[in-house]
Amino acid sequence: MRPVGPDFVPSPGSGRVRLLRTSDDTSLVHYVIDAPWLYQRPGNPYLGPDGQPWPDNQRRFALLGWLGAQLAGGRFDPAWSPQIVHCHDWHAGLVPAWLSERGPPDARSLFSIHNVAFQGRFPGNGFAELGLSARWFSPDGLEFHGDLSFMKAALQSASAIATVSPTYAAELQQPEFGHGLDGVIRQRAANLFGILNGIDAELWDPATDAAIAARYDVHNPAGRSANRDALLARFKLQPVGNDGDTLPFVMGVVSRLTDQKGIDLIVQALPALLDGPSRMVVLGNGAPSLENRLRAATSAFAGKLAFDQGFDEALARQIYAGVDALLVPSRFEPCGLTQLFAMRYGAIPIVRQTGGLADTVCDVDQADADRAGNGFGFRPATPTALVQCVARARALFAQTRAWQALVRTAMDQDHSWPFAAAEYVRRYRQIVGEDNADV
Repeated sequence: MRPVGPDFVPSPGSGRVRLLRTSDDTSLVHYVIDAPWLYQRPGNPYLGPDGQPWPDNQRRFALLGWLGAQLAGGRFDPAWSPQIVHCHDWHAGLVPAWLSERGPPDARSLFSIHNVAFQGRFPGNGFAELGLSARWFSPDGLEFHGDLSFMKAALQSASAIATVSPTYAAELQQPEFGHGLDGVIRQRAANLFGILNGIDAELWDPATDAAIAARYDVHNPAGRSANRDALLARFKLQPVGNDGDTLPFVMGVVSRLTDQKGIDLIVQALPALLDGPSRMVVLGNGAPSLENRLRAATSAFAGKLAFDQGFDEALARQIYAGVDALLVPSRFEPCGLTQLFAMRYGAIPIVRQTGGLADTVCDVDQADADRAGNGFGFRPATPTALVQCVARARALFAQTRAWQALVRTAMDQDHSWPFAAAEYVRRYRQIVGEDNADV
């Protein structure tokens, strides 16, 4: 790494900051903010070891935004200047604001919303620390009910706004999903679009995955049965029904354990979901109340339900490879990746039809000539709707050939990054005025 420009002090009374420049073996250039007094801490980038946000997060991420805008304007590295600054979530929300503050910028800005529920809100009395002109502390700027909202600053000032699925882009404009920012987003609707996230199809590939019990692919998915047996054995779940012969319907959950993810719906529905020859493996952590209820339920449903608290990527892969269906009953879901991993591994997604789940999972009963059925979906965020949807999946599971055909359809989906990357390039060119450029 080498310094880019001289050290500087961002505000009176603060420590010194250096900007470093490096590149990796792909020739990508990386800029690193060297400010130990802000960033060299235990915990994670957002929270301290006690699980609480760092009290100076406003200052820490304001510096990120200011430096991003300064780089885009050529202040620190005049040999390089971008055409577009792509900013993600509230953490970089001040970049478009600072670019706007500088006047008509050479660089355009694209702001991506990954989850509008996380908005970067801070007390309004800290506005002076940001260094923005007074006009920004208003409803037309970043003021939000007396607080500061870094996300709102970006929504007001970015050249364009992206989110991670087309349906979520539409949902964000509704009060139910906009978390108070739906009005601002509606005002920017002409500059808003959604592009589905992708997955790394080489990294997530059951044909080469060393973490699973047996490798397989869409052309020969028979190896799934060995993974199923291994998963049931690992968690000491009964491998057959009470009649000693019926193959159980095995469900999985790989998720943060929060109400947003609909985990409370699963917990409430457990008696019906595990009635008869059904099994379930849950992997995740989150709200202590949900963790406790799942832990208690493993005793009530011994031999049918397993709960592993935390996250283990190898185990997640084993769940995708070993379950028949994956439950994703989210109340809202900007895009979701777990359903994409599940389909890649032949686990059929059972989802609430919202956001990216609606864009990636087509209910088998809603399939048509334009869209193949690759899973099951429901709309009301209720335990009853979830149970009814699972019942439809169980009924099809009993039809072996039909279920195997569904597995092949799900595995044949292509949600790899090249599709999303090409669409981002097209949008980048539109944003800089090259509307008719070929991608």
